[in-house]
Amino acid sequence: MSQANPMLEGNNAGLKRSVPDIIFNHLTEKDGLSFNIVTGIVQDNEGTLWISTLFGLNRYDGQRFDIFKRNKKDKTSILQNSISSICKDTIGNIWGTTEDGIFCFDQKKKLFINYYTNDSLKYPRTHSIICDNNGQIWAGSNYGLVKIDNKKSVFDYLTNDKSIISDNYISKDGILSDPKGDGLWVATRTGLNFYHFKTSKFTNYKNSNDTLMFNDHNIGAMYLSKEGMIWMFDDQTNEILGFKNVNEGILHRIPVGDHTKDAFGGTLFETSYHHIWYSSNSYETVIIDYLNGNKTEVIKHNMSDPGSISGDYIWCAWEDKDNTVWLGTTGGISRFNYDRLFYKTQKLSDRHPELNNNWQITCLAQNPFNHDWWVGTRNGKVYVVNSSNGNTEVIDFPSFKNHGITSKFITDIDFINGLAIICYAQGNTFQFDLAKKAYLKFYGLKGKYSEYKTRTISQESDSTYIFGNNYFPVLRWNSVSDKIEEINFRTQKTKAGNYYTAGWLKSSYGKGAWMAASNNTLGYIHPGSTYIELIEPEFGMNVLKGGFYSAMEIDSDGNAWFSFLTQGLYQAKKKVEKIKSNKDIELLFWDGADGLVNENIQSAVSDKNGHIWSGAFNKYSVFNPSQNNFKNFKINLSENNAFYYNYMIPLANGNILTNIKGNLIEFFPDKIGSSFPKNLPLISVLHLPEKNIYLSGETMVRLEPEENFITIGFGCLSDMELYPYHFEYQLEGVNKEWVIADQNAEATYSDLEPGTYIFKLVARSSDQSWKSSEKTLTILIKAPFHKTWWFLSLMILLTGFILFYTLRGRIRNIRNINELKSKAQLLEKEKTAVMYENLKQHLNPHFLFNSLTSLSSLIRIDQRQAGDFLDKMSKVYRYILKNKDNETVPLIEELKFVDMYNQLQKTRFGDGLQIKIDIQDEYYHRKIAPVTLQNLVENAIKHNIADEETPLVISMYIDDDYLVVQNNLQTKGFVETSNKQGQNSMVSLYRFLSPRAVVISESEDFYIVKIPLI
Repeated sequence: MSQANPMLEGNNAGLKRSVPDIIFNHLTEKDGLSFNIVTGIVQDNEGTLWISTLFGLNRYDGQRFDIFKRNKKDKTSILQNSISSICKDTIGNIWGTTEDGIFCFDQKKKLFINYYTNDSLKYPRTHSIICDNNGQIWAGSNYGLVKIDNKKSVFDYLTNDKSIISDNYISKDGILSDPKGDGLWVATRTGLNFYHFKTSKFTNYKNSNDTLMFNDHNIGAMYLSKEGMIWMFDDQTNEILGFKNVNEGILHRIPVGDHTKDAFGGTLFETSYHHIWYSSNSYETVIIDYLNGNKTEVIKHNMSDPGSISGDYIWCAWEDKDNTVWLGTTGGISRFNYDRLFYKTQKLSDRHPELNNNWQITCLAQNPFNHDWWVGTRNGKVYVVNSSNGNTEVIDFPSFKNHGITSKFITDIDFINGLAIICYAQGNTFQFDLAKKAYLKFYGLKGKYSEYKTRTISQESDSTYIFGNNYFPVLRWNSVSDKIEEINFRTQKTKAGNYYTAGWLKSSYGKGAWMAASNNTLGYIHPGSTYIELIEPEFGMNVLKGGFYSAMEIDSDGNAWFSFLTQGLYQAKKKVEKIKSNKDIELLFWDGADGLVNENIQSAVSDKNGHIWSGAFNKYSVFNPSQNNFKNFKINLSENNAFYYNYMIPLANGNILTNIKGNLIEFFPDKIGSSFPKNLPLISVLHLPEKNIYLSGETMVRLEPEENFITIGFGCLSDMELYPYHFEYQLEGVNKEWVIADQNAEATYSDLEPGTYIFKLVARSSDQSWKSSEKTLTILIKAPFHKTWWFLSLMILLTGFILFYTLRGRIRNIRNINELKSKAQLLEKEKTAVMYENLKQHLNPHFLFNSLTSLSSLIRIDQRQAGDFLDKMSKVYRYILKNKDNETVPLIEELKFVDMYNQLQKTRFGDGLQIKIDIQDEYYHRKIAPVTLQNLVENAIKHNIADEETPLVISMYIDDDYLVVQNNLQTKGFVETSNKQGQNSMVSLYRFLSPRAVVISESEDFYIVKIPLI
């Protein structure tokens, strides 16, 4: 006993814990919140959350934040971005206060209506708002109680000069609607007021004899509980006061001065567990269990602890259907749930910073006699934690005089007959007498085993223990008979000639023991056997040769659960009780593809329900063998640190203990997944290419035909960390099966056909144990007007009308058919005549006579030129004969033909005939009747003088889609017989070919013919 005192450090058994067992998770700007200073939280009638901040209004469906901010160009946008409070009215609209006035978001119109004061002399300065039982909106301000006039979109002040309120300055959260609906409770700088709806008068310390309830103290905050209790904070007495009505008076007086330095103003809130949260304007927060002797705990933000509250001041609070409390703080939203707190944290490293050194903690154990937790370390110290109050004492074993070994690294701790057995990486095994505090060599190892370096101990039965040391042999010690026997491998050496060694060692009562042996093998010891059966699991090619076993556990059936470095979770499942070889086990394997949270498992244990808990740093999986699924979660500690090993042990109370670096975590298996959330899924928004449609209870949405590219956003306010679940959706007519949503919680559809679609949504637990009720939304995409029923009906009527008149007209046509046939025959005859006349023009005998005369002269003068002339003449007539049956030819061909014709005429007229063509290439593909241009040129030659002194100039060009042929007028004195029949035939021919007529005009100097291009 004398040597024990110096070795017991940090005995803090008398200290009271100041941090409650609450683990927070957070929503901040990183998650999409518009600003971290949260001033109001309200749920609308459809379940969507509205969150006000000092920089924008947020709409939250559990997955996404939609943010509303002021747009100075849009009068229907929010009044101001800095919002001090919000509330919901009786029909679900959202109201809020700002420095500039009051706004309302109309859920049906999807726009903001802004309200301003009637008093132009007062700056609005509104900072709290409520809706009473009659739907009337009231607000608190620096200038009195504010009443909204919905019809005029203005508000007015009820001040002490009008209604005798005790003070015009109304506190933050200083208005409550009386549960009976008779009036309002109003907190001011000079006491509590009650405003009577019937009389429009105030009761306060000025006109009341009740000086306990109505006094002139500054009342800093108010809150109405679900049970009708009204809580308020008295700044002068630093007390939280509770009452229900005037007649009963003050029912509770809770002092907070002993727990706060300078409490004033602030926020009050009561949870469903009847814990009062008070947050002072001095940035101090306390929790009071007022039904349990006003037990008070202090809440503080800790930058090094992600699980602490995100800000030291709570501006607002709200509790959802799952009893999750949402706290709006100066650092974002912090949430916690008493029911779902399936773990608590012991911050050992806060009291003992050395535990945060790399790989400092080396093993965990529980004293079966008083249930204290023992934490072994690499420097030989053991930290003994009182599991009930968290107090810690430190035992420094290497400082004991008789320690006598160089090793300090503790590898295992077990408890036998009032002794703590301490095992080291290198060195003797020691025992520590829990009552006498005496530290000696372990008495059970003696004789030739006195120097046995035990690394791990496992209890095999009520009286036997198995000792392993990573070498050879394994020992069994009987604590009753005090006898030792060796346990050897049945096959002692590997094929390479090396001895097998035993690493991890675990046993279970009456079910034998498993160990991790060398060369990636397993060893199994039957109860009482002195042999280790060698099992070589067939891992396949995935296991690295240099790998090792990283965790080992035995379940209640005697099956081994283990992990191999970076591979995942394995089970060696016994097929028979007497295991002798690989054939006697079934090897099962799970990795990340099966849902395992991490394949680098460092610890694994089985809980009382037969579920396997495995840990990899701060991430954990709980495997349910009967359902073959995992539940995964993460603890927000040591997020970016991998220089530690986490251990895990089952506790006597059925819980699981593990460490994350220098801190201890106690898991409560009964709480994880024990219930399903009460918050229903929300279909919250339709994203269209040009706009967003925010849904607030609509069961049907109508879209225009072009609005057929949609993204449906959905969510649920239940925290996925507390209730692991996912969303499944289906759009009837598109999705044949239910689709599992990704992390974005959105469903996108493109190019939807007009019609009616039903979108269905459910939330389902990750382990398939529960499913929410179904949420639906009907989406109607309108058909284009030409596909609408009225348009189709009109078309049917119009078709009937057309058929009627068509039949009627057909009867008329039948009667006149003979007349029509006659007219057709006449037209055909006329056309034949026109074509015949045109052909005659083509074969004009004068042209033939003149050409032959010219040819005769050339034969006598120049035979070569005569041959050339004859060749061109033949091409001219070949063109005429080729196109005699064609109604039209391309313009380019006609121009080439005119060029050949012109060359023939040059033999007669020389420079006396000039043909100028100015036609762009783009018109070459247009068409005209064949030989049209030749006839017009020949007609010009026929009627005009053409010699070198007075040349005949013929121009061809395009004007207004006409081919213009123009020649200068120098008429002959005598013209051979002309009845203009050729010109008339051409005009008649073009009536058949074009809706536009041939235009012929004559001036004093020119003769012009315009031929329509076809």
